[in-house]
Amino acid sequence: MTGAPLRKCPTCLTPVSDAQLGLRDFSWLKGTLPGRVAPMDFDFVLEHRGRFLNLEFKPVGAGPLGTGQRLTYRTLVRAGWDVFVVKGEGPVQVGRLDEAGGVATWVWMELDELREMVLDWWEGRL
Repeated sequence: MTGAPLRKCPTCLTPVSDAQLGLRDFSWLKGTLPGRVAPMDFDFVLEHRGRFLNLEFKPVGAGPLGTGQRLTYRTLVRAGWDVFVVKGEGPVQVGRLDEAGGVATWVWMELDELREMVLDWWEGRL
């Protein structure tokens, strides 16, 4: 696993110990798939009226998505999903992935603006 381990529930913020990580660390799959193929998790997914919104959270200063994530998200965008990368914890830097798996423009916003963006998506304005 290349990313930082889960340390708290993203919804209720309950602390999570190493012992509670269970299958989410994916080490049980090591060596099963060919080459460097490995699973990834989704940080945030909403479905509403057949549309999907995915937010991928990264720490401040994080580089580009890894190859596997970029290829996966590129495929989802091409299938009609809305995928945004969110860097930081507030203010955050937000970028929308395009069909090539890249982000053309990054926008800084406060968390209340990110909440509004999610609401705009939900209401079909985005």
